[in-house]
Amino acid sequence: GGFSIEFLSAEISEVSTACRGAQHTLSLLEKDTDGVTEADQPHVSAFLSDMRAFLATASAQVDELGALLIDMQQEHTHLSTYFAIELSKFEPGAFYSSLDQFLTALLSAGGDLEADPELVAPPPDHSL
Repeated sequence: GGFSIEFLSAEISEVSTACRGAQHTLSLLEKDTDGVTEADQPHVSAFLSDMRAFLATASAQVDELGALLIDMQQEHTHLSTYFAIELSKFEPGAFYSSLDQFLTALLSAGGDLEADPELVAPPPDHSL
């Protein structure tokens, strides 16, 4: 398989939904202290505090990842327009692979020209 923006988008959405669900469950647990013994209370409080901090950080990072994905999709739209590729046919993996091959060949040709400037010199019998 190749690189799938749709899959990535679905995964981010799923993780975001899971974070919201976990935050809701945590808020329910914070309200329901029945059955928690006095001896267990410090452990439960520490767990709830740690989970609250974790979920706040995780949710913020998932939101940031979602924003980065939107930015990447916009950049791919700009690239497809710039290179006259129909957006529905734009495949990032194939595009970047072709771009890498082109740049590798260009750098190699530049190295060849530096090593042998005669490669671009006009033929001796050619008049300007």
